[in-house]
Amino acid sequence: MRRRAAIEAARRLLGSGAARLGGLGARDAGARGPAEARAASSRGTGGPSIDAAGLAAGLAAGLASTIGALAGRPGAAALGAGWGPGAIRALAVLQVFLQGCADRLTQKTGPEGQDTSESGVVAEERPEAAEPAPPSAPPRPEPAVVDAGEFPPTLLADLEGHYARVESSGLWRRIGARLAAGRAAPIEWSSMIDGAEALAHGDPRGDDLAARLAAHFQRRSKGEAEAIAELDALLAAAEAWPLYDDYFAGYVWLQAMQAPAAAPGALAALLARIERHLRVTHALLRASAETGKVEFSAWRSKAAPPRGWKDIRVPAGLGEAVRRLYPDTDADTWASEGALPLVVEGARPLILRRAGQRVTIAPGGALTLRRLDLLEVPAGGDVTVRSPTLGVLRLPAGGMITAWTLADHLGDDARSKIRGWVGAAIQGDEAAMSELQAALPAAHRALREALAGGGLTPEARGRLQMLLVIFEE
Repeated sequence: MRRRAAIEAARRLLGSGAARLGGLGARDAGARGPAEARAASSRGTGGPSIDAAGLAAGLAAGLASTIGALAGRPGAAALGAGWGPGAIRALAVLQVFLQGCADRLTQKTGPEGQDTSESGVVAEERPEAAEPAPPSAPPRPEPAVVDAGEFPPTLLADLEGHYARVESSGLWRRIGARLAAGRAAPIEWSSMIDGAEALAHGDPRGDDLAARLAAHFQRRSKGEAEAIAELDALLAAAEAWPLYDDYFAGYVWLQAMQAPAAAPGALAALLARIERHLRVTHALLRASAETGKVEFSAWRSKAAPPRGWKDIRVPAGLGEAVRRLYPDTDADTWASEGALPLVVEGARPLILRRAGQRVTIAPGGALTLRRLDLLEVPAGGDVTVRSPTLGVLRLPAGGMITAWTLADHLGDDARSKIRGWVGAAIQGDEAAMSELQAALPAAHRALREALAGGGLTPEARGRLQMLLVIFEE
């Protein structure tokens, strides 16, 4: 009997649903005017519509009655009681689902069955969303600038002498100590001059470097800035010996950034020489990683060393490895650290001088201003560039911009942002330290001002000095 009652209830439920499907479409079509019908047609719903909320509610109510009949409790949705617990449970789940659908559809249905959004705005009256503006074109990639020069043949012919000179003089380590001490105490120029003079060993090339370096330190001791031409000659004298050292090249760069103004060509030529010098030292480092390091050993016996004995051993194949690696070797950290990405905006181009080459960066083009680069602004108008973190910078017409002088052209907002980063870095904020490191061409001057102001704890002073070391070395 209960099985028969369940079947009859199901038939009544399905018949009721079919009647609703057949009648509601006609009611809806008659209720809509011609304009609404056209709108519905434009949305792809021009056919008879269905009162989905009412249908779901009716189906849920019918299922509730059927479940009650099966369970022996008319009108009650009792689960698991009476006949057929598995079937009753399945129907109950379906009933709950349909009732939930009916509730949600009812919340989305406005007066006269119009579909509404969650805010209650009638969908037909809602203006069409404006098409998003097309994204701005990404900046054009930075042009590749390649130095086609070869590894210095004089150095290949005298690798042993080069390493012996670097190891024995110790001058370059004293330069490093001088720079570090110079940030906190006066520089002992007399020791620097003595160290330079000690380079003279009767070799004309070494004597030339010794004389030039001693004269350079003499001028520095008097507070005189070195001219670009003298710095270029100083580095050329070291390379002619030959003696290549990355720290010495960094020292020459630091002096060049503080030298009196020179013609763009002269400064660009010195920066190109410094870059080649740093590529050579980096190539030597890469080659020694393949072949093994150069070894130094002093003769420890009282007896004379055997014929042909040397206190330096250059690994076999080092020369061939460095010649092969040099074309693909960059200037190590000088190629990436202390740089700032920029995009040229407006309608005027910018000239990039890098590695002895002159490249035009058109409006919309990207570039990365490195410490070894020089930017020339053509005459006739300022050029606008944008930094992702610092905003717009205006470079004056006819100007010559380096990583050292970029801070002269910051806007007020950029200066305020950098001061905030410096203040936070003093307090130990690592995020501010990262921001400063990523913007050193624009921030190095603010770091120097903070160090000169005093009142810093040793920890804070050490943090700011560490950032300057990244920029200067």
